[in-house]
Amino acid sequence: MRRRLYQLTAASLLALGAIPTASAQRTLCEHCELSLSTSVVLDDPAASLRGMPALVSVTRAGQYVVTENVNCSPLVFGTTGLFLGPLTREGRGPGELTFASWVDSELDDSVRVIDIDRIVVFNGERQPVRTIVGRTPGVVSTAVFLRPGAYIAQSTIQDSRNLTRAVPVIVRSDSGRVLREIEVPSINGQKTFVKLARKLDDDRAFWMTEKVVSSLQGYRVVVVTDAGVRQRLLPQNRTWWLGADFKRNPVAALSKVQFIKQMDAEHLAVLIAHPVKEWRSVAVSPSNMRNDRERYETVIEVLDARSGVLLGSATVRGYPISLLPNRRAAVYREAPDGTPRIEIIQYSMSVRPL
Repeated sequence: MRRRLYQLTAASLLALGAIPTASAQRTLCEHCELSLSTSVVLDDPAASLRGMPALVSVTRAGQYVVTENVNCSPLVFGTTGLFLGPLTREGRGPGELTFASWVDSELDDSVRVIDIDRIVVFNGERQPVRTIVGRTPGVVSTAVFLRPGAYIAQSTIQDSRNLTRAVPVIVRSDSGRVLREIEVPSINGQKTFVKLARKLDDDRAFWMTEKVVSSLQGYRVVVVTDAGVRQRLLPQNRTWWLGADFKRNPVAALSKVQFIKQMDAEHLAVLIAHPVKEWRSVAVSPSNMRNDRERYETVIEVLDARSGVLLGSATVRGYPISLLPNRRAAVYREAPDGTPRIEIIQYSMSVRPL
C-alpha cells in the first residue's frame, strides 16, 4: 500500500498587517505541512462589531453572516468583507429577532437563525419566509441542521439540579416539535460540553466532540445518529497546555473546542482555542472580559475521519470563531487601534506520496 504523508506549512500571512501570524506546531513527519493564508478580512469602519463575535456562517452566495453577544440581529458582510448591514431588525414581529445565537446557511439557499424561542428562516435576498416556534431552546452554543425536516440543537442552559450533568442534545422537527433528547455522558464524573457538525454522507447522523472544560483531558469525537445511537468513537486523548507553572497553580486557562467540520470524505477539521504561553501576562477587564480572548490563540487540527488519527495542526494568532465550507476558518482579532476585525483563513493540505 502506498503511504501518504500530509505536509502542513504556514504561507504568506504577514502582508498589510491584516494577516495573522501562523506556524506549524505538530507534524507527523518532515514531509507534513498545512498551508494557511488570509482570503478575506471583515473589517468594519462603522464599528458595527460592538461585541465579541460568537459565530460566522457563509451563504451560498458568498456573504458572511456574523452573530455576536451584543447585536440582536446577525450582521451581513459581502464577499469582499464590506459591511452590508444587519440581517433584520430587533423585535418580536415577523422576521424580527430578539437575540440570535446561531446561524446556519449551508443546508440550502436559506439562512436559518435560531432566536431565543424560535427559528426564523430567510431567503437568499435576506427576506423572512418562515418562522418556526417550538419549545424554548434558550441560547444555543452549538447546532446543526441535518436536513430540511429536522435539526439538532444544544442549549447552554445548565441543569441547576445537577451541575455535573451535561445539557442533552435536542432533536427537533422542522415545525419545532421536540422529537427526542440525546443524553451526553459525563467524563470522569465531570460535565461534558459538546460541539456538533453535519455528517456529509448521512443526513441522519452527526459528528460530536465531547470535552470537559475543567480538565487537561483532550477531546473525543463521536458519530451519533439522530435517534441517539453512538455509532463510532474516534480515539482521541490529547491535551494542550503550554503553561509550565500549572502544577504550582492549577487555576489556569485550558483549551476549548470551538468548532468541528467535516472537510471531505476522509478528513475532519477541529478548531481549538489554545492558551498562549504568556497567558498570565494578558490583563482581563472585569467589566466585559473582552481581553480574555487575547489570552488564547487559534489551533486548527486535521484528523483522519475514519481512524481519528491527527494528521497535523497549525497555530494562528487570534481567537477562533468558526469553521466554514471550502477549508476556511474565521478568526477574531483587533487592529492596533482596537478596531475589531474578523479574518477568514484559508487552510489546505498537500499530499505527497513517497
